[in-house]
Amino acid sequence: MDKLDSKKLFEIFDKFPIDDIKENMTSYKNSFRFKLEMFIKVVTYGEQWKRSVMTLFTNSDANIDMSDMDEAGEFMLYTRAWYWVDQIELDEIACVETVKELNNDNLIPAIQKAVKYFEGKEEFEKCSFLIKLKELSKIA
Repeated sequence: MDKLDSKKLFEIFDKFPIDDIKENMTSYKNSFRFKLEMFIKVVTYGEQWKRSVMTLFTNSDANIDMSDMDEAGEFMLYTRAWYWVDQIELDEIACVETVKELNNDNLIPAIQKAVKYFEGKEEFEKCSFLIKLKELSKIA
């Protein structure tokens, strides 16, 4: 039985086309699809995350004003969601095609939740952008 040469084993991995994978991942992370999916995930799962954090603090012995915590959680959630959706360029053909491909049951509810939040903060320019995205998704 031959002895396993660890150097040869790791040489196999060095020859694997890691650069191509990194390049493809970078390209995907810069795509409209990735940005829209991240927006959807932040809004959809952010609410669940916020509730679990609120429950954790509610069950702790700390004297924390939960209304402030809720407001801070909402701010963080929608600020991060806006970070992703703000990178969408509605006048680019690639974006329109992505919205058509992605048109699913998660996009419109995420947009509606975000619009409701930004309306409450009187950030109407963000609402306007989100409504345009919603209309684009209905055309798709």
